[in-house]
Amino acid sequence: MKTILVASDGSGDARKAVQLAGELAGKYEAKLILVHILQLRGKAKDKDVDAVKPIIEKEIRLAKGKGAKEIETVTENGEPADRILKCAKREGADLIVMGSRGLGKVEKFLLGSVSLTVSQRSKCSCITVR
Repeated sequence: MKTILVASDGSGDARKAVQLAGELAGKYEAKLILVHILQLRGKAKDKDVDAVKPIIEKEIRLAKGKGAKEIETVTENGEPADRILKCAKREGADLIVMGSRGLGKVEKFLLGSVSLTVSQRSKCSCITVR
């Protein structure tokens, strides 16, 4: 395993995903790619990216504290599942780690979830953390 991608939205489950991904990256001496997807109408502006910087910095410290040595960050705008999958392909990810979402049965049926969509469509292994 050379490249681990962890998708984060700053939630509690995403924090757990960053912790696990950091541990795995340290154990396997893998590059960790920390991905944040913005869901904005139109093009992302600098102020939008700046708004997630404190979250990114906190998650970098968390991943390093768990053993990750090489960390890259990616911030993109768009539909989360599609952007995560495209980033994983572009970066050659061997593993995607992400938090699960606590959607109720009705919402999950109507909307689906990012983690479910990514795990169904991904070409690499996926871990969903709760």
